[in-house]
Amino acid sequence: MERIYQDISQFDGRSMVPNILVRNLIIALNHECAKSRTGDVYTRMDAVYSSNLKPTCKGVVEIEFGRDTLEASRGILDDIAVMHSRNNLDKNDNAALVVCLSFPNKRQGYFQVIKDINRVLGLKIQTISLGALLLLVWNGAQVNFLSREFYVDFDNLSIRGITEFRLNRRINLSDGKLGILEPEK
Repeated sequence: MERIYQDISQFDGRSMVPNILVRNLIIALNHECAKSRTGDVYTRMDAVYSSNLKPTCKGVVEIEFGRDTLEASRGILDDIAVMHSRNNLDKNDNAALVVCLSFPNKRQGYFQVIKDINRVLGLKIQTISLGALLLLVWNGAQVNFLSREFYVDFDNLSIRGITEFRLNRRINLSDGKLGILEPEK
């Protein structure tokens, strides 16, 4: 995992490699997923996904492998609004997902913004790391994001429990390791 994180962190913010990798991992979890095309100003979201798992599930994906996770929380709200206005996908049916390389630090404000979005708009925006996606795929886990199991906020900063539940086993990673299941700090 350390080698993967070291290699992926080499890509700059303009590279499409992280988006392609996340798209492929979501597909490997038995969802259909499409990323936006470079230069397409009509669609600014990083990706959209849908699933034929029962119950059916669909949503927008914001991918942030840099340090600006606050931008991801703002961007996902924009993505939800665009999907509603252009594709008539109700905000409550949109199982939105933010995929980050590592969980943001508590002090960055990301988790408080996610909590405020839930409190004010009733939207549970899920957050999952690249490492957690890899663990789920490598272990053949079934995940339906409609359940919003990967919702974390300032009061609950870890997806360790739900990831272990989906894998049906404990995960041998120390707390905070690479920010995969909870913030490093």
